[in-house]
Amino acid sequence: MFIGDSDADIQAGLEANVHTIGVKWFPNAQTLTFSKQPDAYFDDITEFVNYVERQIDNLLHCCTENTAVFMFIIERKINIF
Repeated sequence: MFIGDSDADIQAGLEANVHTIGVKWFPNAQTLTFSKQPDAYFDDITEFVNYVERQIDNLLHCCTENTAVFMFIIERKINIF
């Protein structure tokens, strides 16, 4: 998952073939829209956090052989607030 708030960020994520999320919750965003379409877009940090949590839950449910790895990731979540 690649998260960015600029056109360069979005392009980098897409070129790396990684699920790319555009975010714009800062009052002085570089641009209001992206020239390339990210896989997901959020302008509210709470909605973004909920989305990431759902993605982690989905990974946990579909990839049981990797549960230990994902549990480690969840335990080490970075507090972004």
